[in-house]
Amino acid sequence: TQNIMLRVLNLSKIEDVTIDAISDQEFSEDECRRLRQSIKLGLVERMTVGEIQEKAMALQAVRVDDWLETEILKLSHLRDRASEMGHRKELRDIVAKIELFKTPEERQRRIHEIPEVHADPRMDPSYGSDDDSGESEAKKQDGSIAPRYSIPK
Repeated sequence: TQNIMLRVLNLSKIEDVTIDAISDQEFSEDECRRLRQSIKLGLVERMTVGEIQEKAMALQAVRVDDWLETEILKLSHLRDRASEMGHRKELRDIVAKIELFKTPEERQRRIHEIPEVHADPRMDPSYGSDDDSGESEAKKQDGSIAPRYSIPK
């Protein structure tokens, strides 16, 4: 995954980064707020769900290869631990999973899975949020942060 480069717009400059430098974690609220702001300012073109789906499909093989590599490594450590501890049933299950993940058929099956892309109305640049004004209703007078949503009891 280190030899695949992506061109990324970072505010007003374009950077080429390796795909492994990009996190596979969920986007933070702050990152979403900055993206909305960039769309409003015209720095980033607004994408449709279909366009994002196309990009996700284009990266699917790389994502699957990276995921399989990580899972096989994790399972190998678990296999070694199960072997040391004498957990035979667990060891058999782990070895079977490793063998499955190493098959070309499993790789192809996962590559052909369609990544889920969900529309988020809060990413619409016209969406009015507390974040855009710079002040949040969640801030209390004493400066501490209150929960954004109330939890029913």
